[in-house]
Amino acid sequence: MIIDTQQVENGSHISADVAIVGAGPAGLSIARALAESGARIVLLESGGTRVEDAPQELNSGVDGGTIARPGHLQTSRRRVVGGATQLWGGWCRPLDEHDFRVRSWVPHSGWPFAKAILAPYYRHAAEMLEIEAFERADGTKLALPGPYILGKSEPLVQHVYQVSPTKDARLGKRWLASLARAENVQVLLHATALELEANESSSLVKQLDVGYLDGKRITVASKHVVLAMGGIENARLLLNSQGREATGLGNRHDVVGRYYMEHPWIKAAGGLVIVGAPPVYQGFEDEYHDNRSWRFPALAIAPEVQERFELMNFRARLEPIAPAAAPPLQRAIAKTLTRLKSTRSGAGPQFFQLDVSSEQSPNPESRLTLADSKDAFGKRQARLNWRLTDFDNRTVRKSLAIIARELGRWQIGRAQNALDEHGPWPLHTSGACHHMGGTRMHADPKQGVVDPDCRVHGVANLFIAGSSVFPTGGVANPTFTIVALGLRLADYLKRELKPA
Repeated sequence: MIIDTQQVENGSHISADVAIVGAGPAGLSIARALAESGARIVLLESGGTRVEDAPQELNSGVDGGTIARPGHLQTSRRRVVGGATQLWGGWCRPLDEHDFRVRSWVPHSGWPFAKAILAPYYRHAAEMLEIEAFERADGTKLALPGPYILGKSEPLVQHVYQVSPTKDARLGKRWLASLARAENVQVLLHATALELEANESSSLVKQLDVGYLDGKRITVASKHVVLAMGGIENARLLLNSQGREATGLGNRHDVVGRYYMEHPWIKAAGGLVIVGAPPVYQGFEDEYHDNRSWRFPALAIAPEVQERFELMNFRARLEPIAPAAAPPLQRAIAKTLTRLKSTRSGAGPQFFQLDVSSEQSPNPESRLTLADSKDAFGKRQARLNWRLTDFDNRTVRKSLAIIARELGRWQIGRAQNALDEHGPWPLHTSGACHHMGGTRMHADPKQGVVDPDCRVHGVANLFIAGSSVFPTGGVANPTFTIVALGLRLADYLKRELKPA
């Protein structure tokens, strides 16, 4: 059942078995999984079924840090059914196995469980996102489509990404339709969670205070509460819930909001010229179609090489450039290579732009706090201080240099590295709108906000879903892992809901 503003009576009280705050990929996947259990589910979404100015304005805040990004808090998020998937290009890839490990050269790294724990949930997530499983139950892995331009080499590996047909606004519409048919699920649109009210010891959430922009207020009481509002709003709601704890609910150790991460993203970080090779995956843009999804490859640094050079995870995607649009330097290099190199295949020069993205190291000083400014409900806005380190910078520059050197060593072509080895972050560096950390997962409450089951330390019935619980972010787009983690949490809640 879908309930919008006009159907809500001011002052009403709703009871549920599970209340889920946020109808993005995390909240929707959990609600869909729990709908089958017969439990009473309430799903709250601050927006509606399309993007609207008034709910979107609630995303305003103060943005700062290493790189200036005016308006980032507004433009990188959507208060709407489907959440940030309305901005999502559909890119799917699981985290790598070494992303879950404690890496001695990466401070604060390591998940409290191995990737194998998520394996069945990754397979289920692939079904939900209408893509093929990256690794099947029998251990066989998804292959890249050929032909390959790269041979086997220790420094580099090739990753396969899939693009889900549920990208853009489609995921929210498809998944909401299935929830609308479930009699045990109530979806409250334009319902904004304002505060979590806890008992006297702050060990239990008693109810959610919920507001509507037309002035109505309601409360929701639930056996279990799941925050699934994204990498910024999850932390913000905890920090704003100060009825029992002056620093915010679940924040006794000052960890809420810390370890905020994104994927530093640099478009046009370099160029590549290939001469005498077959076409590279038909241009890397529409390499593989099967009427459902398509795949594309990216270059990455092998895990053992990351360890040797003390780097984090990294990927570079080759984006094709039409020969006429290639920069003069690349065209000059192509002419020289054509003269020097035998082109038995008869293939002409191919031009590419290197689009790179990297893992960010977990940094307690990269954090979300509350600003003095307030939103339309009188709640303090988020203040973001996104802090990148020299370690993050070195990972990008060294990884790109390794790729350039290897492509030349194989006599495939020549890569131009547009980043100075010891220079500052380029002005066009951005975050990939992948908001991670802020309520990170750790077995120790002094180092994390949630435990390995995504339960907030010290609050028995409060859980957090989404990328805000990531201890490290790897380099894969987070949506696929967000859905897998949501399905794992749904399984945990199903067990909790069963009668003793």
